[in-house]
Amino acid sequence: MWSRTTGGKDKGRTYQFEIPVSDGQLNVDFLGQVDEALVNGIVVERLY
Repeated sequence: MWSRTTGGKDKGRTYQFEIPVSDGQLNVDFLGQVDEALVNGIVVERLY
């Protein structure tokens, strides 16, 4: 599942991904693409 909610210029954006984890560890990498993007928070939830 992948969804995105946009808020417009200078507004927060929400992205949602459903990622399978097979080894019990979720690895997150960030790659800069435009200007100086900022991540203010990450929420990770276990799906049963």
